[in-house]
Amino acid sequence: MRKFVLFVLAMILLPLIKAQDKKNVSEIGIIATDFNHSGLVFKVGTESALWRFAILDLSGVKSDTKDNPDNTTITYSGASKTFNIEARFGREYRHNILKRVDLIFGGDLSFLYASSQSSRIIYPYGYSSYSLTMSYKRYVPGINLVTGLNYRFDGPFTLGLEWLPYLKIPFENNYVDDSELQSTNSGLSYGIFNIPLQISLTIRLK
Repeated sequence: MRKFVLFVLAMILLPLIKAQDKKNVSEIGIIATDFNHSGLVFKVGTESALWRFAILDLSGVKSDTKDNPDNTTITYSGASKTFNIEARFGREYRHNILKRVDLIFGGDLSFLYASSQSSRIIYPYGYSSYSLTMSYKRYVPGINLVTGLNYRFDGPFTLGLEWLPYLKIPFENNYVDDSELQSTNSGLSYGIFNIPLQISLTIRLK
């Protein structure tokens, strides 16, 4: 794992490759690994080396529930909300291998943040009500190796297909009643072969 991390960092921090064409370019587009993981990507640099910034999985849900809609004999009510976002920053190098096909390689640093909160108010018959709030916050820094192919259409569009082996270190804190830390979890996750390919479609801005 140490060699993998050092290799990806080398891809990100590798000095700009000298190329005959130093034309500045910028691209914006969409990326997706499946129906549940998609986002936006922005790339800027030269024809052969670009910085890449991506936002994925920006989502949230807020809901309220009651066991009696007429509000006359409520015995239970609750509310929940969730929020997720992942950001990536990295370096991408391109090497032309066919007329319209480029080999791409590089690396990304990633960070995912996720939170969830669920609160309940219980009204026992004949007794005073009581409430309970449970929540968690999840932080997942990671690192990705980037390798794949780009196909350049006539015009400004480029279709990309990337394989992204990763190493991630998730941390999770669980709380009761907003402030009391109930438990913490941490670990290590990685993926090499059993990971979906990432598809991108970008349009060149200049």
